[in-house]
Amino acid sequence: MKRLFRSLLLVLLLVPAVLSAQQRASAVPPPQSVLGFGAGADGHLAAWSQIVDYFGRLDRASARVRVDTIGRTVQGRPMILATITSPANQARLEAIRRGQARLADPRGATPAELDRLVASQPAVALIGASLHGNEIMATQMSMELAHDLATDPALAPLLENVVVLLVPGMNPD
Repeated sequence: MKRLFRSLLLVLLLVPAVLSAQQRASAVPPPQSVLGFGAGADGHLAAWSQIVDYFGRLDRASARVRVDTIGRTVQGRPMILATITSPANQARLEAIRRGQARLADPRGATPAELDRLVASQPAVALIGASLHGNEIMATQMSMELAHDLATDPALAPLLENVVVLLVPGMNPD
């Protein structure tokens, strides 16, 4: 359990470094190349459809990113979840999900089973960018964060031990 908490703390401490990462992988488009302006630029806001489109492009371009539609809003907009982690973890997401579920409800598990699970599970960090539709900046910056996580080579070792679940907007309506 301590390993999970240490990994989560490490993620939280590295977010400022992630946001200022300079190196980019050329195959993964930065938000500006898709939107025509930088995320958060004065006088410009990406529409939800543009944000969904950007995350779809990121999914297709990066082995670190998987984007799923997890539902629809009241107004019919897709709600998306970006799972960002190493390619090795992407290949075993279902096993990670089962392990996390077992750790969340350890009743009936032996101490040895729990120790094995803790040793084999990456930390999972959920980031809900904006809760309300009028809270715009976290949703706008989520594209930059996702791009940095998908492309910064310095973050590759971190993503071996962490699965980032990024919801760009909890209520895009």
